[in-house]
Amino acid sequence: MAELTRVGTGRRRWLMLGLAMAAQATTCMYLYGIAYLLPELRTAFDVTLAEASVLVVAPGVGLMTTLILWGAVADRYGERLAMSIGLGGAGLLVAAVPLVGSVTAVGILLMAAGAAGAAVNTASGRIILGWFPADRRGVAMGARQMALPIGLALAA
Repeated sequence: MAELTRVGTGRRRWLMLGLAMAAQATTCMYLYGIAYLLPELRTAFDVTLAEASVLVVAPGVGLMTTLILWGAVADRYGERLAMSIGLGGAGLLVAAVPLVGSVTAVGILLMAAGAAGAAVNTASGRIILGWFPADRRGVAMGARQMALPIGLALAA
């Protein structure tokens, strides 16, 4: 099993925090930003508001179903590997969305992207625990949590 990274010092821990924030903001863009596309989704797929809303929640459903699994992956193999695989997979899945024509396929891709992106939620929190001493984790966690509104603002 991969042990938590030793508490980092100096600039490297801030670099790791910056990477965690960037990853968190990126996943927030599609996890929570799909709602901004609701009018376009309705038009593109000729669906009702309720049907389009299923697409909006699909990434969140995927996220909820895999958070614990990704936590186990991060514990066993390390947070950097888990975050890299999860974020890379999510990116590929989101990139595939415009290539499919069916609303069902879009929903499946968005759910799978949410499931892959859950790695970022677990691994970026683990980065804080591993790279920051206990008396600095609150500040680091607060900074990481800023990525959510940043991701939403970028999505908007």
